[in-house]
Amino acid sequence: MKTTISYLMIILSLLLLSCERQSAKRTQMEQLARDAYAFGFPLVLMDTTSKYTAALSRSSEKQTKVPMYQFYHTRKVRENKLHDVASLDSDMIYSTAWLNLANDPVVLTIPASGQRFYVGGLLQGWSDVFGVVGTRATGNKKQRFLLSGPQWKGETPNGMKPLRSSTNLVWVPIRIYAAGGVEAASARSFQEGLRLTPLSQWGKNRGTARMEDIDPNVNLRKDSRDQVFSMSADEYYTRLCALMVDNPPAPMDSGFTDKIRSLGIVPTKNFKFGDLPMEAQKALSESVKGAKNYILAHQGSFSPKGRLVNGWTTPVNNPGFGTDYYGRAYQAYVGLGVLPPQDAVFPIAYEDHMGQQLMGENSYKITFEQGKLPPVNGFWSITMFQLPDVSLVDNVIRRYSLGQYNRMKYNQDGSLTIYVQPNSPGKDKESNWLPSGKGNYQLTMKMYWPKKEVLEGRWTPPVIERVQQQRMTLIY
Repeated sequence: MKTTISYLMIILSLLLLSCERQSAKRTQMEQLARDAYAFGFPLVLMDTTSKYTAALSRSSEKQTKVPMYQFYHTRKVRENKLHDVASLDSDMIYSTAWLNLANDPVVLTIPASGQRFYVGGLLQGWSDVFGVVGTRATGNKKQRFLLSGPQWKGETPNGMKPLRSSTNLVWVPIRIYAAGGVEAASARSFQEGLRLTPLSQWGKNRGTARMEDIDPNVNLRKDSRDQVFSMSADEYYTRLCALMVDNPPAPMDSGFTDKIRSLGIVPTKNFKFGDLPMEAQKALSESVKGAKNYILAHQGSFSPKGRLVNGWTTPVNNPGFGTDYYGRAYQAYVGLGVLPPQDAVFPIAYEDHMGQQLMGENSYKITFEQGKLPPVNGFWSITMFQLPDVSLVDNVIRRYSLGQYNRMKYNQDGSLTIYVQPNSPGKDKESNWLPSGKGNYQLTMKMYWPKKEVLEGRWTPPVIERVQQQRMTLIY
């Protein structure tokens, strides 16, 4: 009897151990699937955004094709409502273009811009910058660049500067300073001078424009991020695997791509979700559930690599994301197109000087001492973004940022105070008022073409001081 009981105990222990191992294996596979989702999110988002932009540009719903190699221009700063660009500016207008370099390199022609500041960080499919054009990087004279993909082996024609992308999917977003909208009209002539020409057509008379099909599945009622999050596991991973064929991962990703092969995630245009092992299908299906939540969960821990001073996280170098796929995915969600620090440094603040979350219902002030304004060669401004969507905050006076080119009033001692609050600080201070909305928000200080003291961490941003509201005393 005792022997039988002992055998039963052993069998039960082995069964429990087997169950624990199976459970651990499922947990590991589900985590790997979530990692795979975060890894592929920027590429799928870039592709979805390109299709969204093409569909948005058509003149009617009956139109099924749009011209290739064209820029899409915003003409007013408040047209910048899409989450295409990292931390949208209310000081800039945009000219953007999406390219597929698989069959032909493209010549990018930029006209002379005079004294106007502009900058463009060119992105490859995984949302990494592979080249920068603009006032700092290349100057304001007329210039031409040859954009080529990973397979092209030709020679760059004379008079062109080569810019090679590691992927065929490329985004060209060019930001043009428009002084809060005042100079937007004169900036349009610069926009109209931007040109994209296939190398095979260079030097030839312009013929009929090449056309591309509009994806009929694009939903213009949803922004591109929400369209990605609404994809099924089958849709998402089919898209990701197909995109990886023409947009290969970086060599540093090889260790991770070897791991996700066990889930069936490989570069192929013949991905069949239903042919995967059942446990892989389950893990991948679970990964798309709540994907937005676990990517947004990195909001609290995500910050630019740099130093935290006076509540502002200021990046002082540019190590990139490397294999931090969640950090890269979160940045893609917040906004594609982060520029190198030589062109732009964006300190971000979520808390006031007491370590409390910034709230739209509270009042704050930011005071720059005399001679200690943000040191830049371009321009600076402070913009408010509502959380968690990182969107511009609507307000009654339609002011979305304050900065260098606003006509603000200085204090008698030469310092400058900005008032961040829901209500007017008084008629005499309204020129310095940045209106807030409701709930949590972040402040982003945008410094374009920052000077050395910013890049070397020698400049310190001021504190965000909460202003205590005066209490009324009732006398009975």
